[in-house]
Amino acid sequence: PGCSSVAYGAAQELGPFLIRSNGTRLTFNKFSWNKVANILFLEAPVGVGFSYTNNSQDLHKLGDQVTAADSYTFLINWFKRFPNFKSHDFYIAGESYAGHYVPQLAQLIYDKNQGSSPDSYINFKGFMIGNAAINEPTDTLGLFDYAWSHAIISDQLYDQINKECDFKQTNNLTVQCADHMKGFMEAYANIDIYSIYTPVCIKALGTRRTYPKLPVAPRLLSQHGIWHMLPRGYDPCTEGYVEIYFNREDVQSALHANLTKLSYPYTTCRYKKAFLLIYAMIMVRRQRESWSFRAFNDSMCLIIEVELSFCLH
Repeated sequence: PGCSSVAYGAAQELGPFLIRSNGTRLTFNKFSWNKVANILFLEAPVGVGFSYTNNSQDLHKLGDQVTAADSYTFLINWFKRFPNFKSHDFYIAGESYAGHYVPQLAQLIYDKNQGSSPDSYINFKGFMIGNAAINEPTDTLGLFDYAWSHAIISDQLYDQINKECDFKQTNNLTVQCADHMKGFMEAYANIDIYSIYTPVCIKALGTRRTYPKLPVAPRLLSQHGIWHMLPRGYDPCTEGYVEIYFNREDVQSALHANLTKLSYPYTTCRYKKAFLLIYAMIMVRRQRESWSFRAFNDSMCLIIEVELSFCLH
């Protein structure tokens, strides 16, 4: 949680433009989704990207339910401002930790729609989640199964992790388990954990970080302070271009962004209920469409994670 939909979704994945050349050039994205739909890119929770709050106490209240409530309030106000879109079919989409955000927002919209006035009704039809983080223990288990099955970690390390680590006890991970997990991180030193067959970027860019984009189960891996060791996400060169671009004063002025002159630079990520049940309720009881898709070469957000999550529940 804490990564920007604008920085990733809009600027690197499915928006109308892609940022190139150290943040100095834009190119058209031939795979842009806005060719077939009207797209909103929402920054959530507060503090992500250029979003901010005038009350610093809000930052101590952040959580999935608060994020859902804030997102719902935004949508209601957005439709009031642009009422010509109210009759359109409305879908929610996201990736990674949106495996939490999307179904909770979907459930909140559905619940609020029951008996609501026409002014506050949202024509919600379904949701889609890519490479979703759904359930922390099974998400984490999937990381090690994938790494072992693709010969990234040894049989010995895989066996040690399975022997020493009990990820159902998230607050009681042992020192021995932490040592084995460090070995797991080191195996990815020269591999992009989000795309294992993609060359890693070696360019020296103006903005670099030690924490990854689009995290999965950060609480589990942070028990012994090693989450920050994870490699950065897919196409780190593009990620650097995006940060340079959005830190440009002329870009911020054109976007009417950062009007409050935040005390920190723009970054793609700022880190500060049972979801499987929600998935089932929305899909079966509410008869709404849902899609979940996974990338086979992504060893962080895995196809086996969602299989484990649903099979074990």
